[in-house]
Amino acid sequence: MEKISAFIIACDEAGKIEAALASVAFCDEVVVVDSGSSDETVALAERMGARVITHPWQGYAKQKQFALEQCTHAWCVNIDADERITPVLREAILGVLRHPGAPVAYALTGRNYFLGEMVPLQMRLESHVRLFRADAVRYTTDKLVHERVEVNGQVAKLPGYIAHEAKETIAVFQQDIEAYSTLRAAEKKADSRQPVLGKLLLILPMTFLKKYFLQRACFFGVRGFILAMMEAYYAFLKEAKLWEQYHNPHAK
Repeated sequence: MEKISAFIIACDEAGKIEAALASVAFCDEVVVVDSGSSDETVALAERMGARVITHPWQGYAKQKQFALEQCTHAWCVNIDADERITPVLREAILGVLRHPGAPVAYALTGRNYFLGEMVPLQMRLESHVRLFRADAVRYTTDKLVHERVEVNGQVAKLPGYIAHEAKETIAVFQQDIEAYSTLRAAEKKADSRQPVLGKLLLILPMTFLKKYFLQRACFFGVRGFILAMMEAYYAFLKEAKLWEQYHNPHAK
């Protein structure tokens, strides 16, 4: 069976890092790249057998690329500190290691906890490349947020999912929306993207309809309505902050 490394980037994740590390305990090596935690993240990770490397924060993509380069095995899997690999997915990953085939990378499905409950399986769940041969991928380091993996080879998909404990409260979600919308607006301006009035007018209702009906958040009760509204607000805020970059002299 081929060997695998797991890597996690973290900062001040003492409340969640142990569950994340326990879920990748089947891996032959676990690397945690910490960007300067002031809590017990590093001590907890070391206690659970991870190799911890301190590295200044460089942005999501660059930080993950650095973490990938610290791994020593042919296969790698990446999760965040607030995520867990669930049992069905773990067995699927072990199956790949026992019988590697043509794919050099695999997209893994994420399933979020939102306001205390897991989103229902009726909702459309997103998948991202998280399992791969180290020599076949590279992170797109020009991105400030929502980093992507460039893959040189065939990509397949595995059953099971990664449980993501990200949005425990509306306040936490609001903090993420504020931070990520600022980064996305900066990315758009760096790419010479111009604000468009029509998009500013329509992005909020169109995103809500897409999330609530097409992506089936309507199956999630009141939580689904709140989720769709906040996703729509996030989409609007990205465009509003892009407009601000061009028209408000006080914008950073």
